[in-house]
Amino acid sequence: YLTPYIPKDWIIWESACGKRQIADTLEADGYTVIATDIADGFDFLDPLLAPSLRYDMNLTNPPYKIEDRWLERCYELDKPFALLLPITALGEQRRVGLYRRHGIQLLLPPERVMYTSPNGTEGGTWFYSAWFCRGLDLPSQITFAEVH
Repeated sequence: YLTPYIPKDWIIWESACGKRQIADTLEADGYTVIATDIADGFDFLDPLLAPSLRYDMNLTNPPYKIEDRWLERCYELDKPFALLLPITALGEQRRVGLYRRHGIQLLLPPERVMYTSPNGTEGGTWFYSAWFCRGLDLPSQITFAEVH
């Protein structure tokens, strides 16, 4: 759903790549992807690591219990980003403050996202998700993705 809004010549940093599902999909679509993960010793939240990478945007499904810190880090790096988060990430005062200061756009998938857990099980979720974006040329603040 995001690829129409991402220039093909951009280098995408998938900073919480896990089993590389997002990275592999992007590479299959012709994008150059740098895939890193904390399990490989590359901590996105470490302020010394990101400046060593040459990339144009961050696109990932960050670990849930630290999504506030992930958002703060994305804003600090001041590059375009797209984070797959539960819709409930719209709430909570700390996040709301970030959105007000820096801006946010949402790309809403037409259905619930099927996630794969760290142990490899797949399934539906009880919650809806959206791509929380900044720096992409989405047509509006809230964009509803079309079914492909």
